[in-house]
Amino acid sequence: MIEDLTTVEKNLDVEQGSLAAISPQWKPENPIYNWRYERLHSAPVCPTCISEGRPHRQAWRHVFVIACTEHDLLLADHCPVCRETLAPGKGG
Repeated sequence: MIEDLTTVEKNLDVEQGSLAAISPQWKPENPIYNWRYERLHSAPVCPTCISEGRPHRQAWRHVFVIACTEHDLLLADHCPVCRETLAPGKGG
């Protein structure tokens, strides 16, 4: 999605350029939006949020985000049953 923000903005019916301002970038003015801080090999979740049927939060993909601010719980990046890593775009 990030490679084609214009299409995503059209599909979501949001103002053009609004997603670019908050998306990871190469050499951004604000270092927090640097691509290198995006988790690529795991997709951690808040176990309580997920058990309550809440959707995955994009903020959890940032490496500096390690806990759920709503439940004060550390994010989990492994399945508690099979211990496999929760990866982006894989599993359910």
